Amino acid sequence: MPAKFLSSFVFILVFAVIMPLAFAQDIGKLKEKAEKLESKGKYKEAIEVYHEAIQIDPKDSYNYYAIGTMMGIMEDYQKAKEYLHKAIKADSLSEYFHTLGVMHHRMDEYEEARKYYEKAIEMGTQNYLAYMNYGVMLADLKDHQGAISNYNISLELKENDPDALGNRALSKRKLGYLKEALTDYSLAIKGDPDETSFYMERADLMIDLGMFKEAIMDYELILKKDSKNAFAYNGRGLSRQYAGDLKGAEQDFNRAIELCPDSAGFYTSRGLLYGFIEKNYHKALPDLSKAIQLDPGQWAYFNNRGLIKEMMLDYKGALSDYDEALKLDSLQAYAYNNRGLVKSRLKDFNGAIKDINKSIELNKRNSYAFRNRALVFIDMGLPKDACEDLRKAEELNYSTYYGNEVNELIEDLCK
Repeated sequence: MPAKFLSSFVFILVFAVIMPLAFAQDIGKLKEKAEKLESKGKYKEAIEVYHEAIQIDPKDSYNYYAIGTMMGIMEDYQKAKEYLHKAIKADSLSEYFHTLGVMHHRMDEYEEARKYYEKAIEMGTQNYLAYMNYGVMLADLKDHQGAISNYNISLELKENDPDALGNRALSKRKLGYLKEALTDYSLAIKGDPDETSFYMERADLMIDLGMFKEAIMDYELILKKDSKNAFAYNGRGLSRQYAGDLKGAEQDFNRAIELCPDSAGFYTSRGLLYGFIEKNYHKALPDLSKAIQLDPGQWAYFNNRGLIKEMMLDYKGALSDYDEALKLDSLQAYAYNNRGLVKSRLKDFNGAIKDINKSIELNKRNSYAFRNRALVFIDMGLPKDACEDLRKAEELNYSTYYGNEVNELIEDLCK
């Protein structure tokens, strides 16, 4: 889940010009009317009322600001920027610059967004939202350390703000600070126990930490709030699968697909359960093919189906899927590794070595690639090269993840 902006805008009511009492009363009534319409989600009607207020006093910056924020809510970011510039021209306030930064950010105009976030911070050092959304932008740009620094300042200004905590947790997770991220998610939930996305993110993180029972509990809390949350069923299914409850996992994946039959990810979850856990390749293949049909732009879906075809000894079919995966993303080490092994099955040893070399070039820590290259070297009658790779695979803890095969080959071949 991506980092999120503040879910609603904070309007700052400012009257910069002293005006006759009657005009002030008229504008006050118009603003009150507009704010009631806005609270009901009637943004177009509210904007019309603010335009009436502008006719009475075109110098009042708030009216332009209010229109700009509602244009942003309606995702008309270009119009939103125009009105926010008018607000700034009438009165330069930190929140106006901050909101303008948000609009540029949402249009992926990062340099402009950076400029306005920094201006907002410069003008109003207590603007915790400007620090938080600046952090979100830095996270989007993969600068998670910079993002965390901004979230920290935001949290100093507004202690235990759930949105800042949730966003900081996302960046900490990206940097591998998993236990710290877990703490942040728990604090975010304490601050906003009704926000299901925090439970979802925490449960997903718990799966990474091997806390499957705890993850299941979080997904069940979500399902108590929303019994039709397909993503929660899918997440609970994954947790049940890893905890060994395969029947429960299948039931959850079935329910997720029933609720959201157009989700490629849910078919993938069930297909991988059938294929890699239950070894029922004939049941797995239709689900993985359905995922590709629904979302043909994902390299991983072709890679997954290729693995199943390989297990079914359909090497040419597997090779075709790995080719498609690499057309979609030519930097995927795992797809090169898998294609290399299939090429060796088809006796294309030189092609196999070339692919596995590329895989190792892209990911030098993948013990499985060294194991696969060793197997190719064995088939090529090159035991010395094979032994070097087998020892490297074991150095990278192959046996910890995949079993004793490499150690047994070392004992038999590398005396």
